[in-house]
Amino acid sequence: MSRVHRKLRDEFTDVDFFLDDAAHSIHKLTVPGEQEPQEDLYIVEKGGKLKLLSEDSAIIGKIPKRVRTVRIFADAKEETLLEQIRNRARELEAQAA
Repeated sequence: MSRVHRKLRDEFTDVDFFLDDAAHSIHKLTVPGEQEPQEDLYIVEKGGKLKLLSEDSAIIGKIPKRVRTVRIFADAKEETLLEQIRNRARELEAQAA
């Protein structure tokens, strides 16, 4: 993502950009095998039995606990310029994939 950030700075020289790569967690749900419980969401089954959502849902159970989240902020007020920056950032990210 720092490559995308550098390219945007090079191409949009009149815009100030800020790279935020400090965020890492995407959710606080307890997942199987985790040492410390987080926020528990339960499903109430027939008969009143409680089951962790992450144990019952194949999707929730496979969401990685930690991912690297990177955001690029642009200090631009014109909506058309912001849209150009968004589109270019998407193009650059797609090229990197």
